[in-house]
Parts: sequence; C-alpha cells; structure tokens
Amino acid sequence: MTLEASTGANMLRMELRSKELFLDF
Repeated sequence: MTLEASTGANMLRMELRSKELFLDF
C-alpha cells in the first residue's frame, strides 16, 4: 500500500469515527 493510500484510509476512518461519535450524541 502506498503512503497516499494509507493516509486516505486513515482520513476516511477518522471521518467515520467522528460521524459515529456524532450519532451517539
């Protein structure tokens, strides 16, 4: 996996996590 791909995956993961937290409230 390239560095760009891994950073993109990490950004998506963080976005999903923040949306989950937002939905919890």
